[in-house]
Amino acid sequence: MPSLRLVLIAALSTSAAIGCADTTDERPATFEYIVTTVLKPSCGTATCHSSMTRTKDLAFDTVAAASEAFDSRPLAPQPLPGDPGEPGQSELLFYLTTTGDKRMPVDSPMPEADIALIERWIIDGAVRP
Repeated sequence: MPSLRLVLIAALSTSAAIGCADTTDERPATFEYIVTTVLKPSCGTATCHSSMTRTKDLAFDTVAAASEAFDSRPLAPQPLPGDPGEPGQSELLFYLTTTGDKRMPVDSPMPEADIALIERWIIDGAVRP
């Protein structure tokens, strides 16, 4: 019969492997990182929000194009200096988390960890260059 200690270690190892809370995401919640590793591959494609197609006049394939997009719409409103951002006011998060025909990306939902990273960036102040 396995000892209680072995059962506990196995349970903890299993829950860590499954990926419990997203507290271990050590990716930087910076605009540049989010654009290049999350938005560009998910949204900044040739058929959607690239500099060439600019669906809804938005492009996310470069940091400069994404910065223009964020300047033109309340995609992630920048709070006053020193105030945390409000993810609930973000048009970007709305489209990433809504259901139905308004959800983006249209082909498949963005991974929850990527959405959480964007939300963390907004909470941290949505700082952009």
